[in-house]
Amino acid sequence: MSWTVEGYARIYVRIELPKGSEISTWSMSIENRGEAAIWSVEFPYIRMEPIRGDKEGTILAIPLHSGVLVRDPMDNIHWEVQPWEEIQHDQDKGDVDRKGAYPGGYNAQFAAVYSSEGDGIYIASYDGEMYSKRFLFCGNGETLLITIRNYPDRMLTPGIDYTIPYPLVVGVFHGDWMNAADIYREWAVQQEWCKKGPMYKRDDLSRAMYNTDVTTIAAYRLTLDSPNHYEEIKEDLLNMKAFFDTYSSVNGSSPSIGVHWIGWSKHLDVIEEQGTPNYFPAQENFSRLIDELHSVGGFYCDVYLGTGAFDSANPVWQDDEYTWEEARPYACYNPLNQTYKKFKPTYAWMDPSQEWWQDVLRSLAIRAQREVHIDGTYWDHYPKFRLEFRHHEGGGNFYALGYREMMMKIKEATRASDPNHYICPEGKSEIEVGIFDAMLSDSSIAMWMAGSQTPTSSLCGRRRSSIHCGRRT
Repeated sequence: MSWTVEGYARIYVRIELPKGSEISTWSMSIENRGEAAIWSVEFPYIRMEPIRGDKEGTILAIPLHSGVLVRDPMDNIHWEVQPWEEIQHDQDKGDVDRKGAYPGGYNAQFAAVYSSEGDGIYIASYDGEMYSKRFLFCGNGETLLITIRNYPDRMLTPGIDYTIPYPLVVGVFHGDWMNAADIYREWAVQQEWCKKGPMYKRDDLSRAMYNTDVTTIAAYRLTLDSPNHYEEIKEDLLNMKAFFDTYSSVNGSSPSIGVHWIGWSKHLDVIEEQGTPNYFPAQENFSRLIDELHSVGGFYCDVYLGTGAFDSANPVWQDDEYTWEEARPYACYNPLNQTYKKFKPTYAWMDPSQEWWQDVLRSLAIRAQREVHIDGTYWDHYPKFRLEFRHHEGGGNFYALGYREMMMKIKEATRASDPNHYICPEGKSEIEVGIFDAMLSDSSIAMWMAGSQTPTSSLCGRRRSSIHCGRRT
């Protein structure tokens, strides 16, 4: 089908429903007949009533972070993002970023609406090239609007035609969110990020990922004007190991413990949050503590590093290695030539496709291996796309491709000196699969380390222990 918006565009839509299939494929092309630029295209654009007329029995399933179910989405979800919100330079952490941004907090490219009786509608984008897009859901009390916002490569260029470069699908199914996920899985396992197969079947992961049974966070130092808790933390970790050695060994094999360190760096990374990425030199005696844990055995240690932000206040200290003047050309910029900022007014988000930024992070990881003697690195940053206009003219898939390229370079560089070095992300997006050794965002054990004011998060491996440890008194 096609139609004309007089003076602006000719629009072509094709919907295909193969014989015997419950899934239809949708495509759209726009012939630009005016002088305007195409900023975004919302397609498909579906407004649906409650299934069987029952709002309370209608459920929306979305892959937001670890997955969210919204009962009565007609009343309980209102995701609207205006064009100016897409490019604001100081986005709110819990607002625009979480509203369907892919890649970002929205970790896969599908959604499902189904009833308690199992009647369901499935919507997805089958985009193996990971283009930036946004899934939007907005109820008005009576109906639910479902749409996918697609961004052209050249969003500010007048008169450019646009064809959505991937198929969008709409179909029906019977079941719940698991059945919808199975439909998506049939497509997803054929894509780049899944080609290596399930993580538990792979043989290219770090040995630490196969062997670690419990992971925990430890804060080495809380403020720059307070002492570190070297002896207390070491004693707590050794007591923790003794406890698990006594009560959780299997066939005489003691559990291995992974320790994720924060507050270890020059500016105390996530605790004081300034000066990033000037992490070095590390806090006094930190490498010594890592060496002592390694000498005991049964510990794998990684340190926090960030992939997204650069503190534009740099140099914060006179001996800082990286300065904003040097980093400025490689940040992400909106159409007003402003950097995207988040968390702090001075934090500028960097473009992961820029070679300079990739090289900086790679050198930091190598330096952490050399100076701090760690076994792995934990990379903070949900890889949420930015509409970047200095290097990329807005849309496209530069963000996901650049992020994957950046992390692969880091992995290859660190594996060169330590074949068992592991890398873990903060997020759990499908664009991260196939590169990282593990996703350590979920927890099943909580523990307090001496000197820490923040509870640790842990992930159990082979033994799936459910023991909760309290802070030593």
